[in-house]
Amino acid sequence: VSTRNSCDCHKKELVLSIKNQSRINHHCSSSFIMSPLWLFVTSNITWLYSGVVPFSLNNDDNDNAAAGADAVVVCFCAAILVFVVSTITDNMSQVDRLWSILPMVYAWMAVRDARTLVMACLVTAWGIRLSYNFYRRGGYNWNEEDYRWSIIRDGSTSPMLKNPIIWCLLNIVYVSLYQNYLLLMLVSPSFLVTTTTTTQEQELHMGDVILAVLFLLFLGLESLADQQQFNFHKEKQEWKNNNNNKNKERIAIMAPPGTLLDAFYDWIRANIPNDNNNKYELISTSHVPPYGYGKTHGWTRIIRLVTDPILIQVLDSGGSNNNDAQDRATTLRQVVRWHCRLSHVSAHTSL
Repeated sequence: VSTRNSCDCHKKELVLSIKNQSRINHHCSSSFIMSPLWLFVTSNITWLYSGVVPFSLNNDDNDNAAAGADAVVVCFCAAILVFVVSTITDNMSQVDRLWSILPMVYAWMAVRDARTLVMACLVTAWGIRLSYNFYRRGGYNWNEEDYRWSIIRDGSTSPMLKNPIIWCLLNIVYVSLYQNYLLLMLVSPSFLVTTTTTTQEQELHMGDVILAVLFLLFLGLESLADQQQFNFHKEKQEWKNNNNNKNKERIAIMAPPGTLLDAFYDWIRANIPNDNNNKYELISTSHVPPYGYGKTHGWTRIIRLVTDPILIQVLDSGGSNNNDAQDRATTLRQVVRWHCRLSHVSAHTSL
């Protein structure tokens, strides 16, 4: 491709990236607000279907019902505290610090028998894992705030959010009341067991043991994944802090999966040495970071391998699956989607 055409392509790509950036931010912040709705809907459908209200303020001197009433009071007090602190600090992520703590409190408030005791222990193990992971990432730092709130605060998703009254209503309804209600709903099965089970049903059965073991198994896998992610970011930061790497570029050689990428990388590796004496590090990959991570992938430059015509890349990426026109059309959509995602990442990276 000639230099002029190449520059035109990069200009068009940059313009498209800028135009799509607001759409991406809008999608990111919208999903940030709407994603907890599944929990709200499913939990309330459960109570409507069963005809049981696990949190009754009318306890009628019933100790089990009183536990649910006390939990509602704690939830309301937590909502008030979150609103006051978030307003004073102008930080909408104050409720995030309670996401792994309040469910443990509610779970122990619901303990009345062996079954709810096991449930409380499992919730506590889950909460400790989340709290520890949140702590070592700096989540309990007083000034730490989810980056998506800055996108919402500047009005890019909706201009009316710049209005102080609307912003205050968002804090009261969504951040303080709604999210604290979700935290209470997380532990609502414990209160449901407390208020509805008979004496015989309160005894532990083999099914309870099997579910508890499965829970701990999945919790262990999640903890392992947390540690792997932490190790990755720690090693990446150590690499950046190394004096020998401060001015060293990390160049990603990228193309959709296939033999073309492997052959291109083999050619570069054979002709350009990649050792500690050079001011660069070559990385061959077909993985594109998801939206929102364009500034944290650690690459300083990206070399994108694109064939002309692009059908060559389609045939190479599809391999033996490109047996008919429909298969090739599917592979073409995947390749185009891959390049579109990479265009977003490249908007935050030297090209």
